[in-house]
Amino acid sequence: MTEQSETQQDATGVVDQTSRGKWLASDSPDAHLADAERAQAHMSLAGKRVLVADDESTFRRLISEMLVPCGCQVDTAADGVEACELVADNKYDLIISDIAMPGATGYDVFTAAKTASRETEVILMTAFTYDPSHSVVRANHEGVVAVLIKPFGVDDLLKRCRQALLGA
Repeated sequence: MTEQSETQQDATGVVDQTSRGKWLASDSPDAHLADAERAQAHMSLAGKRVLVADDESTFRRLISEMLVPCGCQVDTAADGVEACELVADNKYDLIISDIAMPGATGYDVFTAAKTASRETEVILMTAFTYDPSHSVVRANHEGVVAVLIKPFGVDDLLKRCRQALLGA
C-alpha cells in the first residue's frame, strides 16, 4: 500500500501530538534541527522509496505522513510477513521496521532486505529497551544503520533517515 498524506507540523517541525497520538515524543527545543539541516534532510529523502513496517496502524500512518512531504514514495506493511513479501517484490532505498511484529520480526525483515539488495538501508524501531539476547547489538554489527527507541521525535527520525541514505 502506498501512502500519500499531509504532515501537520508546527513551526519547529514537530507533529501535533494531540491529534497524532502520545507515542511520538516531541524533541526538546534545543534538539531541533536547524532550518538548513532540516532542508538538507528533506532533499536527501526526495525520490527515495521507503518501506515502513509496523503492526500498529497509527505508527505506520504517522511515519508515512512525515516522509511523504519529503518526497518519499512510502509503502507500508502491517506485519513482518507482508514486509518480507514486499521486500522480495520491490527495490527499496530504506526500510524502517518495528522489531516485534507478528509473523516475522524486524530482524527477519532486515535479513530479507539484505538478501534482496545489499544497498538497502534498514532502521529498526522498538519500544523495548531490555534486550537480553543482545540482538540490537548484533543487528548493528550486521549492518542495521540505526535502532530508534520509541517514542522518538520527528527530527530524530528524519536525521536518521538522512544518515542512513547518505552515510553521514
